[in-house]
Amino acid sequence: MLKTTFLNQQIIVLILSMQNKRIFKLFFCICFIAWSISSILAEESTTEQTIDVEKQQSVQEESYRKPKRYFGRAFLQANASNLAIWSWDYFAIHAPWAQISLESWKTNLQQGFDWDNSIFFTNQILHPYQGSTYFNAARLNGYSFWESTPFSFYGSLMWEYFMERNQPSTNDLITTTIGGIAMGEAGYRISLALIDTTETGYKRALREIGSLVANPVLFFNRIIYGDDDVLRRNAIPHTKLDLAFYFGMNVAHDDFALFEAIPNPFFGFFFNYGDPYNSHEFFKPYEYFSMQCGVDVINITNAGMEVFAHAILLGKKLYVGEWGKGVLGCYQHFDYLENDMYKFASNGAGIGSQLYFPFLNTMGLELQLHLYGIALGGVDSDYTKEKMGKDYTLGPGIALKSELKYSLNSLFSCSVFYNHYWLYTLRGSDTENKVDILSTFFEFAMKSDLHLGVEYHLYARWSDAGIDNSHTYGLRTYLSYIL
Repeated sequence: MLKTTFLNQQIIVLILSMQNKRIFKLFFCICFIAWSISSILAEESTTEQTIDVEKQQSVQEESYRKPKRYFGRAFLQANASNLAIWSWDYFAIHAPWAQISLESWKTNLQQGFDWDNSIFFTNQILHPYQGSTYFNAARLNGYSFWESTPFSFYGSLMWEYFMERNQPSTNDLITTTIGGIAMGEAGYRISLALIDTTETGYKRALREIGSLVANPVLFFNRIIYGDDDVLRRNAIPHTKLDLAFYFGMNVAHDDFALFEAIPNPFFGFFFNYGDPYNSHEFFKPYEYFSMQCGVDVINITNAGMEVFAHAILLGKKLYVGEWGKGVLGCYQHFDYLENDMYKFASNGAGIGSQLYFPFLNTMGLELQLHLYGIALGGVDSDYTKEKMGKDYTLGPGIALKSELKYSLNSLFSCSVFYNHYWLYTLRGSDTENKVDILSTFFEFAMKSDLHLGVEYHLYARWSDAGIDNSHTYGLRTYLSYIL
C-alpha cells in the first residue's frame, strides 16, 4: 500500500510538470491531499484490523481478504481496452485522430501535452468512462482500490501518446485518470451487486445489461475466465442498496421567466450504495457512495444531463449526543451538468461529514457538508468562445457542497442543497469563475413505493470578465418509483 501511495505521488509530479503555472500546481494538489492521507491511513487501519481478522476468520476468509494479484491480466486488459476503442475509431467511424503511425508517436513524444478542444461531454463523461476500464482491468484481477488507481493513469497516458494522432491532452489525462477512478470503483461495485446467477428470464437479462453498462471489463472477464473464477475472486459482502427511478417535466429559463419556457420531459435514477450510519467504525473506499443521474430531453438531438456523486474514500464513525450518528472522512466527488443553457463539471477529493439525528420516533434530520479541491473543472463561457473559439473554460478550484434534509417516516421529506464552486482558469480567456447551485425538493408519498416530487432550483454563474454572468431558474415535477 505504501508503494501505491508513493506511485500516486509520482503520478502527481509527472502531471504537474506539464504546466508552468503555480496556481495549477497549488489547486491540483489540494484535491490529492485527502487522497494521499487516505492511502496512508488505509494502510494503518488495515494493519490494525489484520490482527483481529487473523484471530477470528478462517484461512478461506483470509484468502478472500487478500486475493492473488494477476498483473499480466491487468496489464494486458488495460492495453486491450485502448486497442478496442482505437479499433472502433479507426475501422467503424474513420476518425481522423485514429490515423496513427510511428511518425505520430514520435511527434507526440516530442511535443508533449497541451489543452485540447474536444466536446464538453466527451471530455467530462466519455473520457472518465474510458478511464474506468483501465481501473477495472486491475480491480477485477486482485488489486485493491488504491492499487488500481495507477492503472487508470497508465491507460490514459498510453492513449494520449500512442492511440491518437492529436497532441496529448492535459485535461484528458486528468479527467480520464480521476474520473476513471470514480466511475471505475462505482461500476465495479454496482456491476457485482447486480449479477445474480440464480435469476432467470427478463429479470436476469436486465441485471446483466445493467452490469455490462456499469462495467464492461467484468463482462469480458466472465467470458474469458468464467463466472466461477471471476465472481468468486471478486465476491463482495451483501450491501444495502437504495434505488429509485424518476420521470417528469422540467422547465427552466433566465430571469424568473419560467412560464415563458416550454416544458421538457426528463428521467433518471438515484441510489445510495451502503449506509453511512451503520455499525461500521471505519469505512474503506466506496463502502458508501451516492449518485443522482438524470437526462433532460430538450429535443431528440439535444439531451441535457446531470450527475452528482460522492463516495467515502476513508471514514470514521461519529457519535453525536445520545441519538445522533454520522461519519467524518475523506470523500471523492464527481459533478456534471449540461443543457442548452449552461455547462459545468468538476471532480476532486476532500474532507466531508454526514450526520443524522432521529427524533420523536417518526422524524429525522440529516446534514451533509463537504469541502474539496477540484482537480479540474469546466464551465461554459461565451467570452472564451468569442476570444478563442471554444465555448468553455478549464481549471482547478475549490468546492463547498451542503445538504439539509428533513423526513417524516416515509410519508414526506424536504431537502435544501447548496453547492458553491470556484474555478481558476488555466485554459480560457477569463481568470476566475464561480458557480452557485441552490435546489429545494419536496416529496410526498402517494404509496409506499411511489412518490410525487417538486423541485425548484437556481443556477448562478459569475465570471471576472463580466460577459458570462447569468441566473437561470428551474422548476420540476416528477414521479419517483422506489425499488
